[in-house]
Parts: sequence; C-alpha cells; structure tokens
Amino acid sequence: MKFRILFGLIVSVALLAMFGCGGDGGGGTPTSPTATGPTATTVVASAGPGGTISPPGTSTVLTTFSVSYTITPNPGYTVSDVVIDGFSFGAITSFEFLGGGHTIHATFTNRPKTAIVKLLNLNPPTLDPIIYGIEATLLYTQNPNLGLSNAPGFITAVASGNGVVTGTIFTADTATTFGQIPITLSSTSGIRAGEFATVTFKLMSSVAGPIASNNVPSSADFNIASGFAVTGFDTLIIPGIFPFVGSVIIK
Repeated sequence: MKFRILFGLIVSVALLAMFGCGGDGGGGTPTSPTATGPTATTVVASAGPGGTISPPGTSTVLTTFSVSYTITPNPGYTVSDVVIDGFSFGAITSFEFLGGGHTIHATFTNRPKTAIVKLLNLNPPTLDPIIYGIEATLLYTQNPNLGLSNAPGFITAVASGNGVVTGTIFTADTATTFGQIPITLSSTSGIRAGEFATVTFKLMSSVAGPIASNNVPSSADFNIASGFAVTGFDTLIIPGIFPFVGSVIIK
C-alpha cells in the first residue's frame, strides 16, 4: 500500500511538471507523457558435463518478472559450483532471478565412492624387524552424512604392504561398533617398517541424499585410538614404536 501511494505522488508531480498548473494562461502546447512498461531481457543458462540446468539455454523474461532455475546432477555426480554473472555461488541447486540480463552456469564433479585408509607403523630401522604383533583400533567419524557406515559390505580391511609376510595372522572387526575397527596383526617372520594394513570404506548415500563433494571424509576423520600395543617376539611392548594413519585417499 505504501508503495502504491508513493507511486501515485510521483506520477502527480511528474504530470504537474509537464503540464504546469495552468495559472499563467500561457499559450504553450503541452507535451503528451510517454508511457513506459516492462522490457524483454534474457537469461542464458548452461551446464557442464555431469548434470543439467532447467530451463536450459536462453530464456526471455520481462524486467518485472522472475524466473527460477534448478540444477540437477546426474547419478554419480554432485554440483561443484554455480557461477552467476561471473561470480561463484558454490554448490547451490536452485536460484531465482528478478528480470533478465544475467548468465548462470553450473559445473559438476564425480561424487567420491571410496575412502582408502593406509595404516603404517613407526619402526626405527635400528630395531627392524623385531615387531611380532600390532594391536590397534582405527577410529572414524560417526557421521552417516559423510557416507561412512559399518553396514555389511561397506568396510573391508586387509593386511597390506610389509604386513603381508609369511606367518601373518590378521583380524579386523568392521561391524560390531560404529566408528571403531579393532585390528590385530602378527607374523612369525617379523613385521617391518612401513604399511601394514589397508581399510577401505565404500561411501554410501546419506539419509539426506547423495554425498556432496564438499561433505566427504578427510584425513581428519580417521585416527588411531590410544591403548594400542606393538610387541616383540618376547611379547613385551616395544617403546617408541606405534601405528598411525599414513594416508587417506578419497576417490
């Protein structure tokens, strides 16, 4: 209502300015006002490989009307970025323009499918290869929205690297406790320095939908719990040698 009153006042003032008050009886010829209305403008929408934007292409829109856009990734992809008029708006999935004269472009990336965690032991060369056994618990963030799950088939753990030697016995409990994987490894041949196990997480879709590229696990989501034990052939704990997360590969 306030907008309409103000608009009426502006129009009245404009008409008075053009026609005058008529008090001087002048013989001037009044000029007819020129009516202006909404003009047609365009919005150009495009999308890179891996998804779509709707409506696509060039859309004509009046300056006083709005037009909405929806960005949809294909299966296995996620929105990477949406650039509007040359500025990045991040991984948004919708946007509304008032009027035209704009551009919008969406890009997509492959959604990560796995997180591969490599476990290493810190074994000083002067003591190599006296390690007989390693007991450790790999901790991971208890957040399904990151795609981490201990449901059957989503986690595999195997001995790898220098942990694969004659006489190796390897166990890993991937299902009992969400967020924890107790691991034991022993070898009658001795375990040398370096990689000894690999844990692979198959990333699942979260309850809210597909995992976004900016919402996946990182190296900070995995670590070794305190209370680990690294023992020699005499079954005594070897001081100064401990397991740790060597690398986390998201792909």
